[in-house]
Amino acid sequence: MSPKKTPSQLVGKTTSEEVLNLVKEALEAYQNVTPIRDNLRKFTTNIGAFDSWLAMLPEAFPYASTVYGGIKILLKAATKMGEVREKVFEVVGLIPAMVAKTYKYTELYASSSQLQIQSEELYGEILGVCDHVLDWLNKPPASGFTHICIIIIRNSN
Repeated sequence: MSPKKTPSQLVGKTTSEEVLNLVKEALEAYQNVTPIRDNLRKFTTNIGAFDSWLAMLPEAFPYASTVYGGIKILLKAATKMGEVREKVFEVVGLIPAMVAKTYKYTELYASSSQLQIQSEELYGEILGVCDHVLDWLNKPPASGFTHICIIIIRNSN
């Protein structure tokens, strides 16, 4: 059974402003989080200290190492999610400048058919990136977190 593909939110958008506004709205909705998720995001910045603290805890009860190992996996997954989030925001920040530069070059060298073709391909790729970003921003956070936990468990064996 193949994964369900949701229709692109970009269907029907005709201008770059509409696409960028859609991405901007999704980013704002993503950043408006509950206080719990906001604090968990802040917590991931200090993950190294917490990991060191976990290593110092005594293993006085049965299964302590299993519990600590589970917590470490969750911390690693939270860190990876934070890294992904930062990369997504970095990419989104680059899009307007890329579009603006491409537009300037196509205006400057309007007679170059090769440049026009390459620009159209670049615009298509940028739309593809926007589509992936929108999908990622609109996914429930638990789905990505669970996926990263599974990857960490597989790589630790």
